[in-house]
Amino acid sequence: MDPFIVFVDISQPSSGISTEDIVRRLPQDALPGILSVKNPQRAYVKAVSALLKYAALSHALSAEYNDISFGLQEKGKPYVSNFENIHFNISHTKNACAGIFAPFEVGIDTELIRPAELAISRRFFTPNEAEYISGAPHLSDERFFEVWTKKEAYIKLTGEGLGRPLSSFDVLDDGLGASFTHYRHSGFSISACAFTGNKIPQTLKVISAEELFLNPAAIK
Repeated sequence: MDPFIVFVDISQPSSGISTEDIVRRLPQDALPGILSVKNPQRAYVKAVSALLKYAALSHALSAEYNDISFGLQEKGKPYVSNFENIHFNISHTKNACAGIFAPFEVGIDTELIRPAELAISRRFFTPNEAEYISGAPHLSDERFFEVWTKKEAYIKLTGEGLGRPLSSFDVLDDGLGASFTHYRHSGFSISACAFTGNKIPQTLKVISAEELFLNPAAIK
């Protein structure tokens, strides 16, 4: 399979499609992580994220939702346990989610671009990264979230999560052993990551939550 990346814009109205509508379409195993969320908007985003995962994997594997099983790697990274040569990663934030699907290990992160707290970059980023952010004041917010999402994508790629300090590696360093693709869409910063030698798509497939629900094949 060719790798692909999907970004779901949840900021637009979904014509009455509710969390309950999505939940009814998902396998039972997916429901606890959604139904346990008390905030309605966060629950909706979690539901859309789950639907993206199942719809994309179903399409890539030519399998029904209930035929796809998941496990956790040693450090907690989810993977498809009953099919080979398929990897994925999902990220969600307020009003958006994104997923990457590929025949090699991948990571992805998305964040809404907003006024950046530059003190965070000095504390959690490398000096090189902090200089990159502060070097162009008119771009500091965009660059902050470019670096932030690349860091999150990298630790999701490796499966280390926040157990690895963000200041311990530099995503601007060509010697890191990983390659990144960065996208900006409608006020969001999205970064995808793979180990060096694996090619990440340069284009981002953008769909609405309504499209995902009514026509899951729209992901490709």
